[in-house]
This record gives sequence, C-alpha cells and structure tokens, in this order.
Amino acid sequence: MVFIIGIRIIRHQNLEWERIWAELLFFQNYWPGMWRQTWTLAVEEHFYLLSAAGIALMTRLYRDRPFRLLPGVLAIVAVACLYLRISNSHQHAFDHMTHTFPTHLRMDSLGFGVLLAYLCQYRLRVVERIARHKILLVGIGIMLLSPPFLNDLESSPFTYTWGYTLAYIGSACFVLVAANSRNSARTTVKAMAYIGSHSYSIYLWHMVVEIAALNLFNQLPKTSFWWVVYLAVYILGSLALGIFCSNCIELPIIRLRDRMFPSRSRAMS
Repeated sequence: MVFIIGIRIIRHQNLEWERIWAELLFFQNYWPGMWRQTWTLAVEEHFYLLSAAGIALMTRLYRDRPFRLLPGVLAIVAVACLYLRISNSHQHAFDHMTHTFPTHLRMDSLGFGVLLAYLCQYRLRVVERIARHKILLVGIGIMLLSPPFLNDLESSPFTYTWGYTLAYIGSACFVLVAANSRNSARTTVKAMAYIGSHSYSIYLWHMVVEIAALNLFNQLPKTSFWWVVYLAVYILGSLALGIFCSNCIELPIIRLRDRMFPSRSRAMS
C-alpha cells in the first residue's frame, strides 16, 4: 500500500484518503480500499482480534481446560456465517463487497482452520485415522472445490453461500493429505512448500502482474497462442514478484518481530 501511495505522489495523482484509511484501519472489506484483493487482510485481522478476545474469555472461565468450548464455538460461527450468507443472497444482487468481502460472511473458513489445528493437537489419533484414506480425501476435496469451476460466481447463489463452506472443507481434505504425506523429501513437495510459504505475497501482488501483462499484451498482435503466452507471463510473473517481495519485506519483518517478541513456538527461520 505504501508503494502505491508513493507512486501516486510521484505521478501527482490525487490521493483518496478514504481508501487509505480503509486500508490502515483494516475495514477495506466494508469500504473500498487501495487494492481490491486486500479485503482478506481485513478478514484475518478481525478474526485474530475476535479469537484473542474469545480465548482470553475461555481462559478465565475454564483455567484447567481453556479450549474445551472451542469446537462448539467454531461450529456456531460456521453455522452463523452460512446462515448470514444465505440470508444476504436473497436481499441483494450479487456484488463482491456485499457477498464476498465482509468478515461476518467469511471468517468461518479461518475458524475451520483453527478447528483443524485443535483436532491435530487434541484428537490426533482421530485425525490420523481419517488421513489414512488419502485417495478418498483427494476425491472428496476435488468434488467440494468444484462448484466455482462449474458455475459462474455472479449468477450462482449456491457458489457464494454453500460453496464457500464446501471450499474450506475441501481444502481441509488436501491439507490432511499433505500433512500426513511420507514423501515430504521429494523435490516437487519441497517446491510446493516453498511457494506456499510465500503464498500470501504472491496473492497480494498477482493483480499488479495481471494488469501489467494485460496492458502489454493488448498492444501486441493477437495470435492463436496469445492466451498461452499471457497465462505463462501472468503465473511466472506473479510467482517471481511475490517471492521477491516476500523475501525483501514480509520475511524480514517476521524475523524482526520474532526477535523483539519471542514466542513459545519456534521462530520462522
């Protein structure tokens, strides 16, 4: 965001302070911010703050077993978000700011990730028994993740209501398979893990690459392989720029944080 503000100052463009404040205060998923894709940051920040408050409350109520209520609370969050999505889908014509971005419609996916971590910590045997059925999990994961690829988001209320729920359950199937894979030493797995460790930065910058690539290719003669070359430039450019920015900005800041505020868990290397 600072980078974009700097570019606009250099170009003497007017700064839209409402959008800047939306980014700085993390409500860009309710009010348009500088970048369209940073709405996910707002959802994460809201979820982290609510999670911290909830865990603090549970610790006060149950000092011996502070996480005993966690599965039930997360189940309520999942049902509530799904209900709100369905209710919202009947009241408004589709719009990303209304049906996709708001925290109260999307934080169930983060909650499900926390539930998965809870089960791995406190119900490991159950998780291991489920994870043994890798082929079945992959099949279920593909099936649950298929709606967005089969239906147009804007015209399919199922996709942006039940589809969001199916998406995080399907993703969890792949996480279970990957986490319990015995082939973690393979080059392909290491490459995927490396990209995964830089995934948010890649996601954050991919639209910059997309816009730049479109502007470039729109000026070139169209050929039958135009889209193939564009796709290659888009994917490779997103990976390269995302990994570069991650190594220059994100990871150094995380290491600095770990030195200044040591955690009980192992700091990122």
